[in-house]
Amino acid sequence: MSKTVTLPGNVNLDGPRGRTYASILETVGSTPLVAAPKFAEAEGIKANLLFKCEFFNPLASVKDRIALNMVLRLEASGKLAPGGVLVEPTSGNTGFVPANADTSLIDEVVKVSNEESFETARKLARLEGIPGGISSGAAAAAAVKVGTRDEMAGKTLVVILPSFAERYVSTALFEGL
Repeated sequence: MSKTVTLPGNVNLDGPRGRTYASILETVGSTPLVAAPKFAEAEGIKANLLFKCEFFNPLASVKDRIALNMVLRLEASGKLAPGGVLVEPTSGNTGFVPANADTSLIDEVVKVSNEESFETARKLARLEGIPGGISSGAAAAAAVKVGTRDEMAGKTLVVILPSFAERYVSTALFEGL
């Protein structure tokens, strides 16, 4: 008989991630939505703020979703067979806008500085224990700019946190900590 274990703060150890997977590939995309009430209050965010923690993917990045989708589609089309070779030409950077992107679907681009990204990542870790990297700090900083708007009151704001802090231990993100 299985017993549900609940820890202080409503932490449930028997959640959806607490199961056995047949393959590591099944874990790609099984990333949690996490509320951040302390961060939201400190920043004056009027929306219901949720972070999609993509660093729960096997390689700690949103890029896991992209890579798996590309490989599965190539295999299904027959363009990639056993023994084939994949070359990843972007050095991991997914920040480019391809020519076939339908930019009419974009409502707004919110710009944040490097310093805002670093400060916000640090604050998110300090207040909520969420270990986001620099890109996650940038996403959270943009969420602050959007979430503090009056028209966001009562709405839900879901922010993708693409990167994990561990990758940046030797960078300026951790200076002075």
